[in-house]
Amino acid sequence: AGKPWFCWVSYQDPHSPYVCPDPYYSDVDMTGVDLGSIADGEYDGKPAWYKGLHETGAYDDGKPKPRERFGPATAHHHKRVAKPKEAIQAYIGMCNMLDAYIGRLLNTLRSMGALENTIVVFTSDHGDYLGQHGFWSKGLPAYDDAQKVPLIVWWPPGMNGVQKGRTQALFSLVDLPATFLDIAELDQVAGMQGISQMPVICGETRAVRDWVLVENLPTSYMQQMTFVKDGHKLVINEAPESTELYDLHADPRQMRNLANNPEFYTLKEDLQSACDVAIKEKDRR
Repeated sequence: AGKPWFCWVSYQDPHSPYVCPDPYYSDVDMTGVDLGSIADGEYDGKPAWYKGLHETGAYDDGKPKPRERFGPATAHHHKRVAKPKEAIQAYIGMCNMLDAYIGRLLNTLRSMGALENTIVVFTSDHGDYLGQHGFWSKGLPAYDDAQKVPLIVWWPPGMNGVQKGRTQALFSLVDLPATFLDIAELDQVAGMQGISQMPVICGETRAVRDWVLVENLPTSYMQQMTFVKDGHKLVINEAPESTELYDLHADPRQMRNLANNPEFYTLKEDLQSACDVAIKEKDRR
């Protein structure tokens, strides 16, 4: 009471393995639920390992690799599940179970009279493939299904003049610590990479950043960097011939890799240069 406080609550679910207790599992109505699918030509024009990862569950670019500490390079794990409908039902059940547990936390804060001056942020470290594009769980394929995460902020009514609403502004998880410090009117610590999103939350500006980086190390020898800017996604994989480029506005499912199309070479080079600048800016913070 009367003291500033911070609480981090981390839940494992929803996550593989796709197991969920009742009543949450049985209460899920699967009517009309998308069971995931592979479109015709899903892997056309993409790096060859997309198809191999789908067929075998393991990443292989044909190059010699060091022995993995934790077994084969599954990048992370994409092997098909035996019962996809039941797996998706369990995933939805886990989401509902998580909702119930978060509700307990909020009710406790409310009963303590603390909710009126507490900010609650809900987010996740990655998305999940549930059969979309032929994959399961998380890992190497750079679709939005895995790279975009939920971000919900509950703000006490009237606090700092924040209004309810949605934003299309780009956020990165590294922005959250800087935003928390800004909320608490504390200085950002030297070396932090993030940017405070308070100007966006308070409606003072539409955006505070025009790019985001997604860094992925699915195996000990495979590095991947995704750069998103102005509605385009550049995916830089370990091998130069594995570069990917997508127009997210015209092609949200990322079906057409534009990286090897001469018409988009200039765009690819511009995004690569902007990505290089972003990496240097990130590393300078």
